[in-house]
Amino acid sequence: MGNVCCLDEPATKDTEALNPHQEQPPSSQVKAERDAEARAMAASAAQQRAENFEKTAHGRAARAHAEAASKKSSPASRPEEPVLKWQMGG
Repeated sequence: MGNVCCLDEPATKDTEALNPHQEQPPSSQVKAERDAEARAMAASAAQQRAENFEKTAHGRAARAHAEAASKKSSPASRPEEPVLKWQMGG
């Protein structure tokens, strides 16, 4: 016996492929809007995670470490002294 499909039955996997009136994929504009919304939500979530991290002990320690490293003077910050010093001999 073969598969029989009535017009009153809801579409199934087998009949969806044959249905020319199925919903079309979203337009590029709708997709771009969804992408922008997803990026905004991701940025908001990242901001929230960063704020929560800064409140923790690890976050405070990381900030202190970064501040200490930025205060440390590097040879590049002193223009009167060359960064590389060459020696003759060995």
